[in-house]
Amino acid sequence: MRHTLKSSHRRAAGIGLAVIMLAATTVAALASVGLTSFEATPGPLAAEITVSWTTETEVDTIAFQVVRSTQPLVQTATIVATLPALGSGIGGASYDHVDSGLIPGHRYYYWLYVITTSGERELLTQAVTAVAPEQSMLSLRTFFPLAFRSN
Repeated sequence: MRHTLKSSHRRAAGIGLAVIMLAATTVAALASVGLTSFEATPGPLAAEITVSWTTETEVDTIAFQVVRSTQPLVQTATIVATLPALGSGIGGASYDHVDSGLIPGHRYYYWLYVITTSGERELLTQAVTAVAPEQSMLSLRTFFPLAFRSN
């Protein structure tokens, strides 16, 4: 007995296979970095936010890109930094980027992309957010260090 697919079924099967292949490719690209943390914190100076992340592994990774937006939509984000990958397949690294020149009191959203050795750019994270401080986070300790000292 011979089974044949009608043209519409073949097309649907082809689309399904393409979706499965695309999903497998995306998962493989995302799995190339073992990301353990990604955060955005105000400061240390006024109008700055520090974006930090840590990896356990970085397989086939050339660089990371930090993107920022004032809206919670990655499609509206612009690249603010590209940092070379420092880790490897057997060890990760820690990264920091200080995003400066921000508007104090405004909320910013950040995402992290990985650039692979094949040149692909893949989104690694969901958004993290922080508000740019209106004054330096160091100012109280700098100007009043004894006020925080116990006797």
